[in-house]
Amino acid sequence: IRLTRMDANGNTVRAKDYDVNGSFDNLQLIPSGQDHLFLVYVHWEQSRRHIDIVYLDMDLNEVWHHHMGYTVYNTLYAIAGENNGVEFIFNDPDNLKLYHFNMDINQNATEHFVEYKGSPDATSIIRKMVKTPDGGYLYTGVEIAGYKNEDILLVKTDQKGSTEWVKKHDLYMGDTDDEIAVTNDSYIMLARTGYSGIDLNLNAMDITLIKFDLAGDIVWTRAYGTATLDYPRGLLVNKDGSFTIGGQATTYYLTLTEPVIFKTDAQGNSPELSFQHPLKDPSPIVRAHPDATSPIQRMTGGALLPDGGMLMSTSILDTTVDWHYPYISRTDAQGNAIWHQPTPQGYESVMMKPMADGNFLSVSSWQEDFHITKLDADGKIDWTTTLHANYIKDAVMAADGGYLLTGMEYLGSGAITRSLLVIKLSKDGKELWRYRHTLDRKWIVGRSIQVTPENDILVAGFMQDQQSPVSASCLAKISDQGSLKWYKTYPHGNNIAAANKVIITSSNDYLLTGYIRYPADLHKQELLLLKADQQGSLLWEKEFDIDKMDAGTSVIEYGGQYYIAGTTGQPEFGARESFGLLLRTDVNGNKNGFLAFGNKSTLLTCTDLYKDNENKFHFLGTVQQPFGIERPFQAVLDHDIILSTSDPELNKNVQIYPIPAKYAAFVSIDHPYTGNIRVSITGITGVKLHSYQTQKTQRPFKLSLPIAGYANGVYLVEIQLGRERILKKLVISR
Repeated sequence: IRLTRMDANGNTVRAKDYDVNGSFDNLQLIPSGQDHLFLVYVHWEQSRRHIDIVYLDMDLNEVWHHHMGYTVYNTLYAIAGENNGVEFIFNDPDNLKLYHFNMDINQNATEHFVEYKGSPDATSIIRKMVKTPDGGYLYTGVEIAGYKNEDILLVKTDQKGSTEWVKKHDLYMGDTDDEIAVTNDSYIMLARTGYSGIDLNLNAMDITLIKFDLAGDIVWTRAYGTATLDYPRGLLVNKDGSFTIGGQATTYYLTLTEPVIFKTDAQGNSPELSFQHPLKDPSPIVRAHPDATSPIQRMTGGALLPDGGMLMSTSILDTTVDWHYPYISRTDAQGNAIWHQPTPQGYESVMMKPMADGNFLSVSSWQEDFHITKLDADGKIDWTTTLHANYIKDAVMAADGGYLLTGMEYLGSGAITRSLLVIKLSKDGKELWRYRHTLDRKWIVGRSIQVTPENDILVAGFMQDQQSPVSASCLAKISDQGSLKWYKTYPHGNNIAAANKVIITSSNDYLLTGYIRYPADLHKQELLLLKADQQGSLLWEKEFDIDKMDAGTSVIEYGGQYYIAGTTGQPEFGARESFGLLLRTDVNGNKNGFLAFGNKSTLLTCTDLYKDNENKFHFLGTVQQPFGIERPFQAVLDHDIILSTSDPELNKNVQIYPIPAKYAAFVSIDHPYTGNIRVSITGITGVKLHSYQTQKTQRPFKLSLPIAGYANGVYLVEIQLGRERILKKLVISR
């Protein structure tokens, strides 16, 4: 064990190694008075886990070393005790009995009585504790009952160890306490949520901060992280009531976790990552309730019905076993369930797609078997067929009344090739042919499929080198018999790009939307829009930076303009928060307005976009309300999108002069921040025209903007001062 003492600047003052005869874990340093500290850890001896306590002075010299013969199950947890001593808890491995000991600075150990023995119908494991304002204790841990994953357990005792109350909280699948702190009027817990012990593929753990009142009831919950695996390590409650949190995060382009540290305000929010644009009134968001019993009802695909209702494939969490099951559901325009039934086969919901004949295809899966079900809007099933594949993402009706599906299939062994997959089904669901397209050492995945007026098959998706995070959006044209006509890629250097949707425009060109992610720039992911001709040659390509991470999911052409649905405002790491986005462009991809909608502290995802007979847009997806509760929704939006003419965020400390500008302009910054700043100018096309970095050395600061060659119009200027991002409009009129 190496102990290091540092000064306030991180310089090493003293370092010392302690040789332990055997393995050890659960290392903790607990401050004691009189310039001393305790080193507490679990010592492995002949497969038994015992307790060692070392009393040290501030030069890290050992004053005494105490060994206790109790065997520890799982976790040993210690806190500072009375009279400069130390307190610690652990569970006995034979019966999971909770032990609580106090040890003073003279090695005298006394057991503190704890009445709680756990539920007879579940396994209870106490992991942490904190002294409460009334002199008692709050013990925290997990409870496991039946086939469920862990739920958070709170046990409050008085000074004598008698149980006052017990509370259990099931936030989302597996929940585990990691740290607990107490304030004058609340308990603050740092937890990990979203763990699955049944199916590791379901794991998408988040770092979660929970505020309980002194009765153990939840006041609020905040979740942080990425779309993949994140977990907490430590919590600090600062003097001003804010929180500093440390942990590990998994980014999109790395397979290993990275250390992360972040600070929130007293409500668990990160103001510097706040959304920069006005949000549309969320009243058009209609939440659906297909299942009355489950908190997690996640739409995987939806179709708009003539009455304004939805037919959708849903992933429903069964809270008795913490397992998601696939369902097919129909709701009316107000979100009320009309019918709700499990899929005929499969254990995972994949998608729901409307077909040109008025019927629908529902797809569910289990491992490498995909179950395709044809049904009507009343839930009557025509047929179900099973296909072997690794990934199916989209489906469309073929010209002869059959059905086409696209996705990906593994080929070979060892360094597996991921090939573009297209499958043709007959009208009655029988597989007619299967086409796989491969390139040497490339992974190719299909995400969207269409049939051209010439009855060719058009597939969009992405391509990447094996084991490389770098990817390019791609487009392939295949004959109606499954032979490749051409294949195109649209690379973006060492960045990550993918197409999520392709449509055929009125001019018979091909329009793709998706995203471009820039791994070198935190939170930078742009919405991608590109148009190609009938041979796949690129006509134009545009990127749109709305706020933090943006992505296009679906696109519609209407009235000579393109409407792109997607999401915006989600940080690469941070609050589990995103907003719906509807972006409008002309036929050349020039931005012509957008709107964002949703609620703060909620995660909104987009699945599909449809247009009804009244030319209203129906935006379908899933929304958290709040963390741990998910519902399908649809938002009815008007096509007349007006971009706000006011600044996204009023900040009088940063101004652009003159208004309007003619041939010269500058930014005036009256802000206390000093250090590196970044300035960029974006045109109405959504493409950055200018970007540079400089150093701000004093509070009054002036920057010239190079606008001599710019046309008349409105431009967006972004000024980034450290973590603060300020947006201003630049108006040029000559």
